[in-house]
Amino acid sequence: MENTEFRKGAVDASDCISEGWNFLKQNYWLFFAMVVVEVAIVVAASFIPYAGSFISVIVGGALICGIYIALLAQRRGDNVPFTLMFEGFSRIVPVTLVQLISAIPGLIFGVAAVSLLASLPKLAPDGSNIGELQAAIFNRAFLVPFISSYLVVFLVSMIFNILLFFAIPLIAERNAGIGDALKLSFSAALNNIGGLILLFILEGLLLIAGALCCGVGIFFVLPVVYAANIAAYKKVFPDGEPQFNREPPRPEDYGGTYGTPQ
Repeated sequence: MENTEFRKGAVDASDCISEGWNFLKQNYWLFFAMVVVEVAIVVAASFIPYAGSFISVIVGGALICGIYIALLAQRRGDNVPFTLMFEGFSRIVPVTLVQLISAIPGLIFGVAAVSLLASLPKLAPDGSNIGELQAAIFNRAFLVPFISSYLVVFLVSMIFNILLFFAIPLIAERNAGIGDALKLSFSAALNNIGGLILLFILEGLLLIAGALCCGVGIFFVLPVVYAANIAAYKKVFPDGEPQFNREPPRPEDYGGTYGTPQ
């Protein structure tokens, strides 16, 4: 892939949220509608028998990619039709692979949790040994490995999400293949790790605040989070934008003879 340079230490978390809001607010309600449709489709897909969880991951990734495409267009000042959010389905293969990779820690935790639950006493049909089951669940032998594994998975998931942070935006803007998207995202994230961690914390607080507003507040906050992600991405991958030379030009660059020995 051409133009793969990225900036190091370029992510200022609060500035990303501010910049994202500045270009989002001009068309906020369009992106609010996109988020509502995204969540509705993902939830509906999750109810599909047997394969619902897998399908919702695929569909959700494609829709996020499409919203990123729309946000990039909004940031450029282009016209943004609502249907642009479905453009991510044209990049569904690399986006799905990114989504599946990011789901690995949760999958490992799920397998571990099922294994632990399988070791608990089985309930009798009449529920006569429910007290034994409750005692086993709150027994240290169950709680310690369960909580420990959850904390490990949480930390690993956060690391995965940080390393994969730029992958979907790269696919959205540059139509990058999965290999290029992962390689570039890993390198850029590691060189912007501090700013990304702080951005994750601030976005998490926004989402918590949204959830506390009867849950529906998340719909209002998600467009801001997505816009902040794009703002962070463009700070690190500013290709195609004017780059200003901060060093003064040399006298010979002016094309004359002034300032040169005669």
